[in-house]
Amino acid sequence: MQKGYSGSCDDSNSGNFTSCTAQLREDSYTVVFKTGNLGVMTPEEYSEKVSHNGKLIQVPSITAASSYAFAGWSMNEDSTYYSDSDILDILITENTVFTAQYQEITGNSGGSTQGPLQEQVTLIVYAIDKATDKVIYEESLPVILGYRLNLNTPRIVGHTLDADSPAKQTITINPGANTASFYYNANDTGE
Repeated sequence: MQKGYSGSCDDSNSGNFTSCTAQLREDSYTVVFKTGNLGVMTPEEYSEKVSHNGKLIQVPSITAASSYAFAGWSMNEDSTYYSDSDILDILITENTVFTAQYQEITGNSGGSTQGPLQEQVTLIVYAIDKATDKVIYEESLPVILGYRLNLNTPRIVGHTLDADSPAKQTITINPGANTASFYYNANDTGE
């Protein structure tokens, strides 16, 4: 298998030679998902080989331990957290490790205050076919009440995001129902 490369040449040197440099890169990379210490991942272990500038096929699911909520994935020990849909949109250019991150849910215990109450609620993300008004994708995410989340559009095979639907939504998690809806148009199959 041939490796990709990038480089440049410099022929400004005096004399009759040209100096060139090249940087080889791997054709594929290994992406590994780690559970961290406060949850369970399904499947229990997951890794994927991805071609250069390729995207992942799937993200494993996480169930947080009691008193914790899944907060997202860190990439290569960075402090930024990514959602499942964010990860599916990342172009992979190196070996990568995603590690599950958790947020402690604190509250009252035995009448004494352990800290501010951080209630976990559910955010439901919908993808809706604009022509039929039917739900074509639904994802439930555990989130912390009061948090502000930036959501990217989910990728929907066979559909394109409608021009009037935002590509990203910022949601502040409130008590009660929390939803985000993105509208799509079916791709023309030419039939």
